[in-house]
Order: sequence, then structure tokens, then C-alpha cells
Amino acid sequence: MAEYIKHEMSEKMGSGKAFYRLATYSNFSMEDFIDYMRRNEGLKESHVRAVIAGITEQLAQMLSIGHTVTIEGFGTFRISLGVKPNKEIEDFDSDESKRNADSIYVRNILFKADKNLVRMVNERTKLERGGECRIKRPTSTREERLAMLHTYLEVHPSAHVADYMHLTGLNRNAATRELRAFREDPTSGIKTQGRRSYKVYIKAGI
Repeated sequence: MAEYIKHEMSEKMGSGKAFYRLATYSNFSMEDFIDYMRRNEGLKESHVRAVIAGITEQLAQMLSIGHTVTIEGFGTFRISLGVKPNKEIEDFDSDESKRNADSIYVRNILFKADKNLVRMVNERTKLERGGECRIKRPTSTREERLAMLHTYLEVHPSAHVADYMHLTGLNRNAATRELRAFREDPTSGIKTQGRRSYKVYIKAGI
């Protein structure tokens, strides 16, 4: 029997509404999976390992040359590309391209499950209700949090997102959005310095 947890949506997703996640209690490791296949399917451990290693190797090869790979009953794999973290993302209509092949990398491998696999899992899953998870909302107003940030910057040269989270009790997404709004508001007295993971927030007069 599996449990589902009822979560409260954020303001961005639809404040006051609920979504559901499966409660995950452990990770079934490769060793566990191989042992399960050996005991339940009557397969030799060496054969299971060889098949898994072969699938991994061939997936990597096919994906690396531009193919998507569909394994019927299992799902489809495809590459997701991104700009390397130390490279600036260029404007689409820029007259001069700043990017070349060395600036692009494989950010992730995306997987979409086959409908038959989803159906099989759904038929075998027996759910019961678990707990609830509510969003912890700060009691301060936006203006009060901006004042907290200015007070912090009186004694510190800069503030990271994590610093603002600690000050205000906001989660990372909410803190990042609010800091971005401060930066874009010329009356807030807040600006940024640096880029990407090195970005910090400082007083605008500095």
C-alpha cells in the first residue's frame, strides 16, 4: 500500500488549491533491482547486469548523435541542451552570435514514460491517504522585508538569496522572485552585482 501526501499550491501555481505527491520512503537501488529480477524472473545476475550495461551504452551512443530512443512499453529518451553555466545567454535577434558548439552542453536526458507502463503502474498502485503539507507563509509584509534587507546591508556588503531566505522565512523561489522585483523597482534602493551563481544584492547607491 502506497501513501499520497496532500500539498498546498504556491501563489504562482494557484494559491489555496491542492496537488498530490506519492510518499517515497526509500530508493530501490540497482543492486535491489537486480536481486528482484533474479528472484522473480528466474534470471542470472550476470545476465541482468549485462543487459542493463548494454542498454545504457547504446542509449548514450544513439542519443549522442541526435536520435531519440523509444523502447516500446518503457518510454522515450531525448537530449535536453543548455548553455554552459559560465556563458551568457544571448538574445535571439542579436546581430552577432556569442555562442558556438563549445558553449553548448547536454544539460539533461529527458524521459517520457510509455502509456502502457503508466497504465500498468496505475493498475497495481493501491493508495491510502497520508499527511498534509502546508506552505509556511511569512507574517511580514513586502515593505517590512525590504526594510529588513536594507538593515542587513547596513552591516554586510551584500546579500545572497540564502541570506534573504534566512531573514524573511521565504522559500527559495519566493525569495528569488521578490529580490528580482526589488532589483527591477528603481524606488527599492536595491541593485545586483555579479552574474548567475555569483549574483549578490547590494544597496543601489554603492
